[in-house]
Amino acid sequence: MPAVIHCVGGKDRTGLAVALLLTALGVDRELVLDDYQLTDEYRGTPHLPHVISLFVTAGLGQEAAEAVLSSPRWAMAAALEEVDKTHSGTENYPLGAAGMTAQTLAALKDTLLCRVRSAPRHPRHRLG
Repeated sequence: MPAVIHCVGGKDRTGLAVALLLTALGVDRELVLDDYQLTDEYRGTPHLPHVISLFVTAGLGQEAAEAVLSSPRWAMAAALEEVDKTHSGTENYPLGAAGMTAQTLAALKDTLLCRVRSAPRHPRHRLG
């Protein structure tokens, strides 16, 4: 099931779409937020000085330009909280407002999720 989900910056619409998909698949909210936060590490303002420069040249202040290009964890958390409030939970959104069928969601889970066996635990070694 190859798919590409993108928008101009790859963080707002894309981030929300992927966060809603991951949540619908049952991924823990904190992991979803961790994943979104990686956007700043790989595509954040330190990686886009040329874009910030273009924004500043066009008349946007430096701080505003950096804010537009950032992906703060709190913003995604707030967006998901709004979906929780508005749609009785992010897990209900796909089957409600998004119009997905239960069969489609089940097929997505079968296709996108894998079963992971828990790793064997190693005994702790004592020092000294």
